[in-house]
Amino acid sequence: ANGDTNYVYDVATSQSFIVSWVEEVPEATGITATYTGTILAGTTINPSGIQITMDYSNAPSNPVNAGNVEYWYNGSQIQDPINYVFGVELIGNLNITVKYQGFETTMAVQVVGYEITFNANTGSGTMESVEYVGAYTLPACTFTAPDGKQFKGWSTSANGEVIDGTTYNVTANVELFAIWEDIPVVNFNVTFNANGGTGTMSPVEYAGTYTLPTCTFT
Repeated sequence: ANGDTNYVYDVATSQSFIVSWVEEVPEATGITATYTGTILAGTTINPSGIQITMDYSNAPSNPVNAGNVEYWYNGSQIQDPINYVFGVELIGNLNITVKYQGFETTMAVQVVGYEITFNANTGSGTMESVEYVGAYTLPACTFTAPDGKQFKGWSTSANGEVIDGTTYNVTANVELFAIWEDIPVVNFNVTFNANGGTGTMSPVEYAGTYTLPTCTFT
């Protein structure tokens, strides 16, 4: 109704008044956008997970077709949102701006990868797990090596072969084990010079603290 109750009518004969009603126009106040689920890096968004509504001050919210709105990220419009591939560089929590009929809001989405964990494998220390999909560049080992050992490489099992190359193709959750090898013993040649004397002394190979021998030069 128009809500006006101040009309005046001069009643000279019997009258019957009929109330006239008008439909109240919904007054839009904004939009709401949510996403249910997660997005695996390297894949596209699931359209069925998007819920968008137009909100009104004087009427219930109405659903909006997710294909009829604009999606923006990092200041640029996503031109083909259904086929937009979320790369591994986007792993984490993202805020997508949704625009429709002059209104805009933020839709939070989470891009995930497969979990990569690191096992010291008789070494010590910790390394933070990471998420990734695809060709993952193997990191430097920051574990502390066992005594007498040095890092050889990463493996997918405690006693497995070291991964060849500098990358590993991540297609599922994976645990990477540090593989250790003995520190090679490097010996040095120790020779003896008569320095004006005569005779010979046989050279030796040694590493570490060497006990000086008795001089047999003459």
